[in-house]
Formats: sequence, C-alpha cells, structure tokens
Amino acid sequence: MKTELLRYLPDTRQRELFGLLSLSTLFCGVLLLFRMYYTGFDWAGFAHPWELRHTRGTTFLFLAWNLFLAWVPYLISTRMGGLRKRWSRGVALIAWLLFFPNAPYILTDLLHLHTRPGVPKWYDLMLLLSFAWTGLLVGFASLLRVQELLAQWWGRRVTRFTVPVLIVLCGYGVFLGRFQRWNTWDVLQRPGALFQDVLGHFTDPFTHGGTLGLAVVMSGFLLLGYYTFQSFLKIR
Repeated sequence: MKTELLRYLPDTRQRELFGLLSLSTLFCGVLLLFRMYYTGFDWAGFAHPWELRHTRGTTFLFLAWNLFLAWVPYLISTRMGGLRKRWSRGVALIAWLLFFPNAPYILTDLLHLHTRPGVPKWYDLMLLLSFAWTGLLVGFASLLRVQELLAQWWGRRVTRFTVPVLIVLCGYGVFLGRFQRWNTWDVLQRPGALFQDVLGHFTDPFTHGGTLGLAVVMSGFLLLGYYTFQSFLKIR
C-alpha cells in the first residue's frame, strides 16, 4: 500500500528530482573547475592525487569531497527499498544515519568565505552557496526516501515521531564534524574516543555550550527546511 508521501512523489517525480540534483552537482563542478582554471592551478605539479589535500585552502577541492559524501546517504536510500530482511534494513538504516550529516554539513563550509587574492569574493560566495544548496537538497531527498520506507515498515504514526529524531541527530552530527572534527569513519576507527566525547557532551553540556549551540540551531533549521521541502512537493 502506498504511503501518503508516495502519492506526492511517484517514480517519475523521483527521476525528475534525481536529474535536477545531478544537474546541480554538475553546475557546482563547473564552478569549481573554472575557479581553479582562473587562478592558474597547475595540475602537473602533483605527482599523486593524494597530494591535493595540501591545497584545500586555495583550491576549494574539499567542497567536491564534501558533496560526494553528501550523495552517499542518498545512494544508500535508493537501495534500501529492495531489502527484505530486518537485519539488512537495520544495517542500511544505521549506515544511512551515519552518513546523513554529511549533506547539511556543507552549509558550515560558508565559514571559509574570505577575501582571497585573484578571486572575486562574490564568486567564492556563489561557489559555496551552490555546493551548500545542492548538499542540502540531496540530504532532504534521501530523508524523504527513508521516510517513505519507514512508513511502509513501521507505519505512519511511528514515522511522524521518528523523522524529527533523525533530523536532531543529524544536527548533532554536524556539530561533531565541524567543531569536534569527527568524521563518519571514526565510528569504526576510533569508536571508544568518539563515545567518550559524546558522553561528555551530555554529562557536561555547558563546557561546549558555545559550539554545541550549532547542533540546536542546525536541528531547528533542518526541521523547518525539510517540512517546507515536503510542503512544496505536496503542492505540486
């Protein structure tokens, strides 16, 4: 039985949304490549692509990596519908949740906006906004798919309470990534240290009060943004 959301976003609309997100991603890539061309970036000066990580502050290549990570939860969500076993659904949902904060995380890359020699500030502003906007939409699209699946698996009533919880956890994840400098891979590589850090935020929240506020504000922003995104789809 189709859920309420599926009536507003059939397969044709999902393909349309995927196409627009892909086009927006391509637009971001063109802006980034033109910036590197405009500043005379020398690709031949690097023996290995891994060396490009040392040029993050000048090339803005970190935006491409962050946008790639933003697409990961969307791609996971597109495969979750074919899962039939409960344990596989649970693993996929956990994997999706771990990567989900990478989508709105790009919004915080606006902190990198500074006046830089050789590049108009307005161009860097549009570059950062394009990546942030695309990442946010990709994240909302993946959450929409997950909400549809959860409504099928658990029912609409449970999903109404589950989705806000997922968004709040996402806002907290953005805080962990931006200010605590944790990433998704640390869940496997440094689980003990990550758990201790998270536990410290709950036992002594005022120690990180200034930066922990990002989690609260980001959660509120994402909640309003996502339900507005939903409303636009229903209007269509």
